[in-house]
Amino acid sequence: MAIDYKNEERKKALEAIKLIFENLEIAYYDGSNLQARKRLLKASYKAGLAFSRSYVGYVHAVAHSLGGKYNVAHGLANAVILPHMLKMFGSSVYKKLWKLSVHVGLCDENTDYKTGAELFIKKVEDLNEYIKEREFMLQKEEKVTKLIRCNQ
Repeated sequence: MAIDYKNEERKKALEAIKLIFENLEIAYYDGSNLQARKRLLKASYKAGLAFSRSYVGYVHAVAHSLGGKYNVAHGLANAVILPHMLKMFGSSVYKKLWKLSVHVGLCDENTDYKTGAELFIKKVEDLNEYIKEREFMLQKEEKVTKLIRCNQ
């Protein structure tokens, strides 16, 4: 009996995406929230299984190039590139992104494909902005702390 890897990988990928959308901000904001961190670890595992047997595409390839050329962390490179690539694909990915939006609860089945796709991309952008803002604030806090220590 043949195993249908394509459907198994899609199922794992969908589970990973949902776990990420539900837990990333929580874990990022509250690093002591072990449940959220555990769910993200599970999401990472499922995503790894999902793309170990499938083609991961342009985003991943460009992220490797950025990492190698500019010493950018692989995960950060993927996160930054993803919404830009999704927009570049345009209407050819609306239906797939709509399905993801429905799956993670950003819209329902009555929403048109374009709107569902735009909601998904917007959520990815919002997660990126949230993390960038937090990183900026943490960097400022570190600089202020260093400045205070130097003046004591």
